[in-house]
Amino acid sequence: MKKIVALVMCLSLLAIFSSAAMAQKQNVDDVDFGALTCQDFIMGLAKSDEETAGLVLLWLDGYLSGVSGDTVIRWQTIDDFSNNIVDACGNQPDRNLLEVAKEIGISE
Repeated sequence: MKKIVALVMCLSLLAIFSSAAMAQKQNVDDVDFGALTCQDFIMGLAKSDEETAGLVLLWLDGYLSGVSGDTVIRWQTIDDFSNNIVDACGNQPDRNLLEVAKEIGISE
């Protein structure tokens, strides 16, 4: 089981680094998550492919982990968080994304 988890982590890191390199080649703009509204987030997700959307949600999980001190990735709660943040942002499009994310949090 540990080998499978390690393999998944390595593949995830490879995808993240290759996506970052590809973004640099394509001159993709940097993202200031602190300035994003929920509407910006929803519109961005709608235009993104599944991999990019996953990276954004993983970034949000990392941000919340930094805020809370939680150092464990819980894959099921990321899925639940993803649904919750999309629902909350859909209902509050003018709110700041990070404020809404902090309120929702990643439950254990």
